[in-house]
Amino acid sequence: MAHYTILTSKEITKFANVYSLGKIIKFHLMTRGYSSSYFIQTKTHEYILTICEDKTRQQTLNLTNLLIYLHKHQFQTNQVVSTKDHEYVLEHNGKPVYLKKFLEGGIVKRPTIQFIENLGSLIAQLHDIPCPENIPTAYLYGLSYFDEVTSSDIDHPYIEWLKNKLEYIEALIPDQLPTGLIHGDIFPDNIIQKNGNLVAIIDFEEVSNYHFIFDLGMAITGLLAIDNIVDVSYPKALVKGYQKVRLLTPIEKKSLNLFCIYAAVTTSIWRFLYFHIRFPTPEKSTHHQQMVDIADKLYEMGNSKFMSNVFD
Repeated sequence: MAHYTILTSKEITKFANVYSLGKIIKFHLMTRGYSSSYFIQTKTHEYILTICEDKTRQQTLNLTNLLIYLHKHQFQTNQVVSTKDHEYVLEHNGKPVYLKKFLEGGIVKRPTIQFIENLGSLIAQLHDIPCPENIPTAYLYGLSYFDEVTSSDIDHPYIEWLKNKLEYIEALIPDQLPTGLIHGDIFPDNIIQKNGNLVAIIDFEEVSNYHFIFDLGMAITGLLAIDNIVDVSYPKALVKGYQKVRLLTPIEKKSLNLFCIYAAVTTSIWRFLYFHIRFPTPEKSTHHQQMVDIADKLYEMGNSKFMSNVFD
């Protein structure tokens, strides 16, 4: 995986001066891998400084521009900070760097039904925002992404399971589904809460101009993964909150279970690809199985039963 960047106190201070942050009280490395993020606390504010390990400057600019755009539309997500020269992306050793305000809170672990309804409404608010022109029109981990796994020569029963699910999904996705700006990865670790209240949806790394219903499918799959069971109260609450802002079309309702399966399959692929093929990691070799089980349970439930439980 990508090497992470270690910043010295002197380097952190240099960035603080460029951004006019004031005196630093403390800082520490928060995350490492595809990006290296540092928490920075000053006398007045708290920030996250991110060094993008595997993004180009243009990709990082696209991301910061999107966050600025979402902020202008009053969407609850990270707010990026400009330098005193009004720049949003800097460089460190050839890697793009940007700064955002720290969002106080933590990731969601045990959401209430009301919390899930509010999450549904926030997703619908995102879908109501006009999609900018530079957003990719294909989902990064969409159907074409399956090929790297299905065409591999690895001998594993998961491969045959995946081929069957791919055939099933491709055959049923309708052409007339509404599309627009989607997050693409609304899993619990991208949902910030504080004292049980929804704060924001973060990490727009997989944003695309794609089927709205995919975001709902991914959010439902992520919620089901918390308890590792198929609890229909989760999709029911999410849809209820969503439709307070944007009504689903009949074809979207009919396709929701399919897109929950699609999201579970896509997530299983990511886990299998990274922990079996790209970066074999024995202790994580079964991580994909959770998503396989969820996809199978949703498939076995059937669309009619799923719809009657969610949309009654």
